[in-house]
Amino acid sequence: MIMSRTAFAFVAIVLLAGTAFTGCKSRPEEKIEDAKENLLEAKHDVKAAVNDALTAYRDEWQPFEFDAEARIRDNEYTMNGYKKKMVKADATQKAIFNKKIEELEQRNAELKRRLEEYHDEGKVKWEEFKQGFTHDMGELEKSLKELTVDDK
Repeated sequence: MIMSRTAFAFVAIVLLAGTAFTGCKSRPEEKIEDAKENLLEAKHDVKAAVNDALTAYRDEWQPFEFDAEARIRDNEYTMNGYKKKMVKADATQKAIFNKKIEELEQRNAELKRRLEEYHDEGKVKWEEFKQGFTHDMGELEKSLKELTVDDK
């Protein structure tokens, strides 16, 4: 019985060792070829991941641009509406109001210029642009809402 266990263990070890050795590449050329194939696959995977990331943030641009253009037009419409209401105001009020509106128009024009001049410089630059632009647009819209026109 002890002999049969020893024989069984010996046979098992020989079979495992044989399987391990036959599974290994015996020639260095085969190992190099496998390594090259793995490297090519890894490069392809990296390129695919980069392309997916680029596509994702580039797909974000068009809706962002459309929304920003609409908000700029809304700002222009709002400012024109305020100007029409100021027709009835006295000269002092008009002067103060026109100065404020001129500043807001310049800020709106600057946002429009930034939007038109933006070009793809990578994901990091896109995120910086988007964050800065969104902040500045919010500040402009806030200033427009705070601007009051007395309808006299």
